[in-house]
Amino acid sequence: MRDGIRRPSPALVLSLVAVFLSLGGGAYAAFGPGSVGTRALKQGAVTKSKIRAKAVTRNKIAPRAVGPAQLGNGALGAAVAYARIPATGGVDESRSRGITDDNFLRVPPAQYCFYDLPDYRTAVAIPLTTADPEDIYLRSPLVTVSLDPKEDGLCTNFDDQATLAVITRNLLGPEAGPAPLPFNLVLFK
Repeated sequence: MRDGIRRPSPALVLSLVAVFLSLGGGAYAAFGPGSVGTRALKQGAVTKSKIRAKAVTRNKIAPRAVGPAQLGNGALGAAVAYARIPATGGVDESRSRGITDDNFLRVPPAQYCFYDLPDYRTAVAIPLTTADPEDIYLRSPLVTVSLDPKEDGLCTNFDDQATLAVITRNLLGPEAGPAPLPFNLVLFK
């Protein structure tokens, strides 16, 4: 024995290692990836300046989680083109800008194929309804937008030229299913 200092026992060494690992490991686990959930966040704690650019993509947002009420003014960007499409097909050019009949073809019964569109980042299709209770087609419309018609097997008669497809359906009544319905299409940059 040298100067009264004993060598630590293996049990003491292991207990000290366990204490340091638990202190350091616990702190790491509290801030590790995926460790902070919605319950741990205060209302308004995550702001636009705290989110990395392009960190929130459509794959990270639950379906129907974001609607008009959650979007701020200009959140989609500036509208670069818009069109009103009647149920009969064609483009109502008096209520359209940047999209004409030259950019559009209706494939019966309810596919609307668009090509040679202005550059855009987001496309929004809005079904139009009517107050007429006798008009079954316009009481419960649904509009679906495909940003990759070729991948989705749509607009096949365009030889891969279609860059956007809109499909319209009626949800209720004896005519439920694909149906020619009017809608507005807006392209945002």
